[in-house]
Amino acid sequence: MPYLFQAERSAQMTALRFMAAFVLIACLCAFNSSLAQQGQVTKEEAQQGLEKAIAYADQQKQEYIKQIQAQLDDLSKKIDQLKDKAKDAKGEALAKMGKTMTDLTARQEDAKRKWQELSSATAASWENIKTGAEKAVGDLQKAYDEAFAHFK
Repeated sequence: MPYLFQAERSAQMTALRFMAAFVLIACLCAFNSSLAQQGQVTKEEAQQGLEKAIAYADQQKQEYIKQIQAQLDDLSKKIDQLKDKAKDAKGEALAKMGKTMTDLTARQEDAKRKWQELSSATAASWENIKTGAEKAVGDLQKAYDEAFAHFK
């Protein structure tokens, strides 16, 4: 369980850095625009500063997406192992595991869809999609934990 909390904390930290980068972009836009109007910074210098800030924000987004992908990959491996164990179930256990595995597979597909949306999100839609992706991965982890409990 500590791994999950560590992964969640790492994902949260990356999300915070990403949001800070967007705030930085907004501040740089306003500041550079103000300085350019005052003649202290050329438009080219203002544009270069903005481009650097955008590149940094994109880098943070890509790191966050990689972290979510790593969590999904790890859960997918664990789910495949559970599916192998579920094949050996019989009778009532088989019926219960069938329902549990169906739910787990549905949550896994939902998390994959959210990850794809996250990968192609624009800056404007990023926060809403990120929240949905985090919830989907959390739901998948919870479903996995419940399914795993049946094998103890």
